[in-house]
Amino acid sequence: MGTSWAVRKILRQQPTTIPIQKASARDLWPANLSNPSAVDYLTLELPTLISEISVEQQRIVQNILLKGITQGRDAAQIAREIRDSVGLTEQQSQWVSNFREQLESGEDGNFTPVDERRLSAVDSDAAQAEFDAETTDQATVDGLVNKYTSSLVNYRALTIAVSEVNNACRLGQKDIWNQAVDQGYLNPDITVRNWLTAGDELVREDHAAVPDMNPDGIGLTDNYDTPIGPVSGPGESGDLDFDCGCRCTETLSFADQWGTGAVKADPEQDEESPEE
Repeated sequence: MGTSWAVRKILRQQPTTIPIQKASARDLWPANLSNPSAVDYLTLELPTLISEISVEQQRIVQNILLKGITQGRDAAQIAREIRDSVGLTEQQSQWVSNFREQLESGEDGNFTPVDERRLSAVDSDAAQAEFDAETTDQATVDGLVNKYTSSLVNYRALTIAVSEVNNACRLGQKDIWNQAVDQGYLNPDITVRNWLTAGDELVREDHAAVPDMNPDGIGLTDNYDTPIGPVSGPGESGDLDFDCGCRCTETLSFADQWGTGAVKADPEQDEESPEE
């Protein structure tokens, strides 16, 4: 017996996310952002990753994200707008200061090596050459520091764009599931949530551990066991170190004999609905 038309109609509205790939910023964009709950999230909630800027700047970024959602823009496009409204965090500003000190002193100290900074291959080589030079070329140092600063701003803007839109998608997805339960299309007693990672080499160890810590999945309203404690779902721990850049999603499985989770069919449609 297949999944009822009504269940398929609701579940096919689920927004999904595309794993983050370093090579192409356009591949960061979730596939379906039409769910109104995803839009509501960006309308009502200030993005959780935006800190150390004014409320006015927060609202500007919120509007950029919302416009991107409604216009179907990709993460790279949104990030380019966000970068004009945010600067560096206090920590990132310290990284820039450390980088300048390394180039001017020729000593690494306890900082990240100059050739391992967030720079292009060409600029990384130039930074190492300046670091090794017997005398300091101040113009070269200033240029490299400016490029490093710009790189960090770009990274912060892209992190905000990807993380916040993925958060909106995940919350929209949960709202769809809750609607299905409320309307009687899913039976919560046999519905199981499963934590799904991006499945590549970029997945962090603490995220990769979650599926193994919950091998049978969890109930619709239960929390996952994770290395940092109980968590309601991907991107929802409240711990920025754990949530930031999270690419994990969730899937549903069902414990009934058909694996559908359906508890009633749409009275006006049969399994061969022409709308399918």
